[in-house]
Amino acid sequence: MTEVELPAYKEGCDADAAKVACAYPHTPLQKYLNTDFAKKVGKAAAFLKKFTWTTEDQNEVSLMIADQKLSPADAAKKWVDGHPATWKAWLS
Repeated sequence: MTEVELPAYKEGCDADAAKVACAYPHTPLQKYLNTDFAKKVGKAAAFLKKFTWTTEDQNEVSLMIADQKLSPADAAKKWVDGHPATWKAWLS
């Protein structure tokens, strides 16, 4: 296997899904669940420990954004509305 170098990401280079000619934009990794966080915000830490999101869940929301042209917030709301058993388990 060999890595294929893609052209650097530039704003708008991915605007046309049929002609994307760049790498993904840089997204910094943010880690929230750590000991300090758990001590300060226990309920949020408990939520994060229960949170699981399958590849299928992620793909479903991604397709809503890409194919249905929903905003990320609208796609998230649609997913939440359609999967109450999943997210309610995160809150219990």
